[in-house]
Amino acid sequence: MLFPHEEESLSSNGSLEILIKEFEDKLGRVERGLKMNDALHYSVEGSSNLRELAENVQEMKAMNEVIRTAIDNEKRKLEIVKEKQQQLHSSRCRISRVLQNLPKTASLPVMKKTQAPEVNAVAGAVVKTESVDKENQNPKTARDKAKSFKILQPADFEKLPKHIKGHLNLEQINTGINEVNTVLRKKYEFLKRARKTLSLVEAKRRTTYLEMGRDLKGTPLEVFFMDSDVQRYGAMLKTKPRTRDAVFLVLRHLGKLKEVKKGKPSRYCVLGG
Repeated sequence: MLFPHEEESLSSNGSLEILIKEFEDKLGRVERGLKMNDALHYSVEGSSNLRELAENVQEMKAMNEVIRTAIDNEKRKLEIVKEKQQQLHSSRCRISRVLQNLPKTASLPVMKKTQAPEVNAVAGAVVKTESVDKENQNPKTARDKAKSFKILQPADFEKLPKHIKGHLNLEQINTGINEVNTVLRKKYEFLKRARKTLSLVEAKRRTTYLEMGRDLKGTPLEVFFMDSDVQRYGAMLKTKPRTRDAVFLVLRHLGKLKEVKKGKPSRYCVLGG
């Protein structure tokens, strides 16, 4: 006979199939016993067998109740699942309606226009108005600030005195000029980086740049580079000092470069492209 805790265990463990199998086994024994009812009455062990059949019938009644309870529980679970499924279907329908009614283009908030930067044509420097945050200038502005030199044309090269050209040919001079342009571009790209992105060493270098250019600010000489920039960003000019000096001499002779010292390291100022 099943005790209450056994019924609960069978139901909670989900062993409904096992329980039904055991019920069918007991039912089969009872049915076979009933067919042998007359023989059991006249046999020696008949009364004992009849009592066992009666106990089986009582156990079957208890098992039947457990099975019925387990089936009811499964039915309730199934109803909950169906309810959740209906809610999910309803939600999907609502989402579909929202997507169908959603406009193709959403209205964007109106952005306040900022005044465009003014360009100083003489020094080639970008002068930002007070309404624009200097730290948020994009890299293109930094490149615009650093003027570049045009490469030398063959006719201009032929006009150079021999003592100015020195040992360099046209290709070597133009390679040096392009490298100077690279140095200028990388220097001013660095200066336009936001301060919060700089390391301590980079922040110190930025301060040095500003100090070195303080007395040149607002003049035609405010765009400049130094020997340290050539060492940092250069290639051929860094490893070949004679070539570097010759290229600088050509640019000075053409009136495009001016060296300024004034008690500080040499600053090579851009006068024109």
